[in-house]
Formats: sequence, C-alpha cells, structure tokens
Amino acid sequence: MTAKDQFAAHVGLDWADKKQYTCVQFKNGDRIFHMIEHTPETLDIWLNELHQRAKGRIAIAVELKKGPVVYALQKYPFVTVFQYTLCHWPATDMLSGPVVRKMIRRHWLITNQDQTSDKANS
Repeated sequence: MTAKDQFAAHVGLDWADKKQYTCVQFKNGDRIFHMIEHTPETLDIWLNELHQRAKGRIAIAVELKKGPVVYALQKYPFVTVFQYTLCHWPATDMLSGPVVRKMIRRHWLITNQDQTSDKANS
C-alpha cells in the first residue's frame, strides 16, 4: 500500500462552539463540505456515514492538540487525528476546513514519502 492509498478520505475540520465546518476529499478526488452541529450525536452520525461512504481509514486534521473533539475522534478505530496550526492563515470558518485538509494531506504525503525512500535506501 502506498502512502497515498492509506487513507480513503482526508478531512479538514474547523471546530467551533456551535457549528463545525468540514472539507472532505476522497481518494477519487471528489470533495464535499459539511456543517455539523456541535453535539456528540451529530459527530457520531456524520463520522459513521462518512466511513460508510469512504470505505476505509479517514485522516482528520484539526487545529486542536487536545479537548473534547480530539478525544471524541480518537475513539473511532478508522480515524487518524492530525493536529495542525494555521498561525499564518486568517481564521475564517469556510476557509479553515479546506486549508487544514489540504495541509494535512500534503504534510502526510511528504512525511510518508520520506519514510518510504528511507526504507528503500536501507
């Protein structure tokens, strides 16, 4: 399995007090946006529906290191949580989700390509 294929979907999640905005990109390039209400039940429904559609592991990037949403996401065996800081970007809800998703996808691919080439050179 290549680094690119490990995740069936990459998600940028901008978590706020009342509404959460997400940008999801699937392996085939399809991209969707969601607004999620701030409840554990809504998060659970959204994640399980996303998992059924993606049919595989999901990478989720959030700007938080810890907190209720990070802990909630970590309970799903099909989710890998990445923390990302957008210190050089303006914080606008509709922008943050796509930006975080794009950054984590690029960062993860670069990191894993480096690890793959390190193994090949060993």
